[in-house]
Amino acid sequence: MSQEVTAETYIRKLPYSAIQKLVNLLEPDQLWKKFLCYIPKRLDSENFEERYSTAQVKMIENRAGKPGTYATRIILEDWGTQNARVKHLIKALGKARLYAAADYLAVTQLKGDPVPKECEPNLSLVGSCSLTPNEQKNLENGSSEKREMYNKAKVPDSPPVLPDSTTDIYTRSSYSSEESRRVDSDPSGLHTPSQNRVMVNRIESYDSGERTPDLHSPYCAVSTERSIPKPLSMVYQPDSQAINFAVLQCYTNNFDDRPSSQGGTVIGRGGFGTVYKATFPNNYVVAVKRLKDPEDPVMQKQFETELKTLAAYHHVNIVELVGYSIDGPEKCLVYEFMPNGSLEDRLHCLNGTPPLSWQLRLDIAYGTAKGIVYLNESGLVHRDIKSANVLLDEEFVPKVGDFATARLAPSGSSTTVATTKLVIGTSAYMAPEAIRFDISAKLDSFAFGVVLLEILTGLPPSDNNREETDLVSHVTENLEDSIIGLLDPRAGPWCHQTADDLYRVAHRCLRDRKKERVLVKEVLSDLEILLASSS
Repeated sequence: MSQEVTAETYIRKLPYSAIQKLVNLLEPDQLWKKFLCYIPKRLDSENFEERYSTAQVKMIENRAGKPGTYATRIILEDWGTQNARVKHLIKALGKARLYAAADYLAVTQLKGDPVPKECEPNLSLVGSCSLTPNEQKNLENGSSEKREMYNKAKVPDSPPVLPDSTTDIYTRSSYSSEESRRVDSDPSGLHTPSQNRVMVNRIESYDSGERTPDLHSPYCAVSTERSIPKPLSMVYQPDSQAINFAVLQCYTNNFDDRPSSQGGTVIGRGGFGTVYKATFPNNYVVAVKRLKDPEDPVMQKQFETELKTLAAYHHVNIVELVGYSIDGPEKCLVYEFMPNGSLEDRLHCLNGTPPLSWQLRLDIAYGTAKGIVYLNESGLVHRDIKSANVLLDEEFVPKVGDFATARLAPSGSSTTVATTKLVIGTSAYMAPEAIRFDISAKLDSFAFGVVLLEILTGLPPSDNNREETDLVSHVTENLEDSIIGLLDPRAGPWCHQTADDLYRVAHRCLRDRKKERVLVKEVLSDLEILLASSS
């Protein structure tokens, strides 16, 4: 018979089943990093001091990279040597707002009450969704053509026939400590002109509400030509971009979790949720990102962050928000469909698609840089720039997406440091200072440098089969006098001078010391010159 668990039980004495449950709760999306930030150096001390240093966090992450090894178990075993008890564990989990894990111990193990929860911003009813009046106005203005079309849409007299709602229509993505998994990019839609967009001219103009832009600046270019949808059969809420959940459920075939290449509608998976392709009867196509866990406060906050960001920021190199849904069991964000998938998928020729030429890669690098600079100059730090988050439209115009982890820099400065208790991002793209919880636009610079290495080499950012797992270390260790020997041959015969110059740009973005690292805006003109010389 197992020993009863109490608040005074040492965590090293917890039953195996309890430890395994905590592993299951804290490993997805590396939530253990958030927990780690609230473990005290001294138990029961009034003055909190973190137990784990930056170096120790890295060591834990490296150890957890081995098969069958989990960071959560490593942390509990180590903290257990300090005679930490269950009450200390619950307190740390509660402060980290990891309530599912805290309540598991408090309710299931101790047979007590749930942990008191700190106030979290709640999404309101369909139509407002916690946006400020200015943000709501920006969202409406940013998609005025869409709203006009929605107003004309006719709601069907009877609801669409949906598959049996009692079946399990949602499968969580498998645990991944680093990379978002891109599942499928619908090869049937690749490299062909889309009928979803009316393209006249890409006019560089800008509408940002209260800000007055420098119209001569290359990063203040916003296309006035929006993706204009044909009428959708949806429940339209006046003066909003809310879309009825049942409509999305219908036109994603009940959120069919099979890859689209296998007859399903999944086109991508990540830490935030699963992305589905929704095709309406008039052949209008959108991408629907479905929130993984609507009850998780972290997921809830990331949903609000992405919605507010896309409502406020519009640029030709930023993914366009079509709408959102919060009236169903899961929250969804709806975007313009990007027929050519992600830069990551195209560099790896997923589903047998043709490789990107080096000239096209250079064009994509320049467009991506423009999107990042626009964000940084607006005071925003993306914090998860990577090739999987660079999406390509029908003309291979790159658009930065996935703003769930975006953060405003203080006072609108692109260089000022902010602090956070949660390390967010993908390890292979993270600057050294990210583990110290500071935030500046130079986080995006470092990540962009890694993307440039991917563009040059065609290699993945992280590969456990390489002696040097991360791409930066691999290139550093294997680089001789030039990047030429590491270039991706699938891109065609590179111009050697252009390749070397592009690598020098990447190197300036990848400096370990933040003071020596450039902002992306400082290399934008270099990329423009390289692009012009290649044409």
